[in-house]
Amino acid sequence: MASMFWDDINAEMRDDPERARRFAAERARIAAHDAVVHELDCVRDRQGVSKAILARVSGMNPATLRRLLTAKRANPQIESVAVAAAALGYKVALVPMDSDELRDIATPLRGRELNLSVDTPGPTREVVAT
Repeated sequence: MASMFWDDINAEMRDDPERARRFAAERARIAAHDAVVHELDCVRDRQGVSKAILARVSGMNPATLRRLLTAKRANPQIESVAVAAAALGYKVALVPMDSDELRDIATPLRGRELNLSVDTPGPTREVVAT
């Protein structure tokens, strides 16, 4: 049954490039948020740092940090993530997508606006926010 649902969604997106672009954008946003916030919280936990201490050393309101680490629909500012990561000895970096992510996310986002090959990843150097 679930396969039929996704088959229908995929067919609709093939017929509507704008819908495919919106879906890919939301998918990318959710995946990036989940990956970064999850890793940030895991690092915090591995280092034995409480949320209250991390908030204090990052100069953040404790409630803001708690929401950042626990809210399902949070939309954190990159500056908040970068400062919290730096306080734990980490940095936020961009990494190239793998071929499946390029196909499923980057290609629908690019549409006809960018004529880049799916096999061509982004820059080979890391872009770092500290």
